[in-house]
Amino acid sequence: REGNQCVDFFAKLGASSDIDFISHDCPPEGVQDLLKN
Repeated sequence: REGNQCVDFFAKLGASSDIDFISHDCPPEGVQDLLKN
């Protein structure tokens, strides 16, 4: 389930962005919280 929550987070992040490509050096804050659980 945790993996699906991370995928959902990034899907929503991408859908709400006007940028075609984003490369993250570290996980965004919302994903860090999901990974800690």
